[in-house]
Amino acid sequence: MNIVSASVDHHKLITGLHLWEEVSNVKGLYLYDLRFKKPVKKENEQDVLTAASMHTMEHFLAFYLRKVVAPEEILSLFPYGCQTGFGCLSFLKPSDFKNRLIEAIKIALEQKEIPFSSTRLCGNMFLNDMEQAKRDLFEFMKLIESQPESELYNTPRVEE
Repeated sequence: MNIVSASVDHHKLITGLHLWEEVSNVKGLYLYDLRFKKPVKKENEQDVLTAASMHTMEHFLAFYLRKVVAPEEILSLFPYGCQTGFGCLSFLKPSDFKNRLIEAIKIALEQKEIPFSSTRLCGNMFLNDMEQAKRDLFEFMKLIESQPESELYNTPRVEE
């Protein structure tokens, strides 16, 4: 399998921040995994983020990451369909990404409104849960604050 992100072993993947790969055809572009929930906890058992919380976190992270770094440093932030976290394409080096992410989360936790939350700027502004999103963001921030940098590079791969 040539696609590194498609070879991650979800049975062994743990929560936290992971660097999946430096995107080979674009120098200096990194694909990060913000894993809020452990995928496939046991056979037929999974703990997932709610759709409303994920949607709110997507707004918070996409907006506030671009506030703490130059907007062009964040190419894309996107939720995973499995509802266990987000992917982020960024030109930030791994040594900087974690600190900027923590900074963005701290700002988001202080907010009283969700960025871009209007019918003109969001396709489903009614699917939001700011309280749960803040709880999920806080829990994730505490996790990655204590995560050793070596774990960033320790993404388990499926053996072929």
